[in-house]
Amino acid sequence: MGNVMTKLLTPCLLTVALFAETTIIDCGSASDSNFTGGLTFTVPVPGDSTGRYDALQTGFSYRIQVVDKQAYLVTLGFIEPSVQAAGQRIFSVSINNQPVIVNLDLFADVGFQKPTSRSFVAVGSAGALVIAFTTQKRSAVISSIEVKPLAGDSTPVILPTSTSVLRGCAAMKIDATTIQITECAFGVRLIFGPE
Repeated sequence: MGNVMTKLLTPCLLTVALFAETTIIDCGSASDSNFTGGLTFTVPVPGDSTGRYDALQTGFSYRIQVVDKQAYLVTLGFIEPSVQAAGQRIFSVSINNQPVIVNLDLFADVGFQKPTSRSFVAVGSAGALVIAFTTQKRSAVISSIEVKPLAGDSTPVILPTSTSVLRGCAAMKIDATTIQITECAFGVRLIFGPE
């Protein structure tokens, strides 16, 4: 998370540049965040894998704040927590309303309580990547999410100093003497130049 606070001693030209950072979510753990819906589970395998599942079969999602138009490698980690036959749990996943997994059957693919992952490239839109899980049978599950900016695609987003709201940050204040940007979902760099 990006946090910046500085005091200006003399007036100068300021450019705010946002840089994408990697986000890792251990779904179902105490640090699980950015989700809507679903409940947590624990699988008693070495390391006690945790996750989130679609208990009500109404779907659940994660909204991860990112830099607009930045390309990311999204890696979704899965483990089949309970079913022990093919065809018993089937679900789909979309990122920003684009299907990336259709009719996934974890047991048929890798078996009972065996971790696996799938990776996709997605582009930030409206300051976020929304990863949505839809149940076809039983309940959708997820164990981990990693959102990593693609190498070579980390061009900073330049904002004018007149910007008063910065999507993805809790607060932003820029005036003649103070710059304060807090709790951002991405890296923040301030670039100073002569007035």
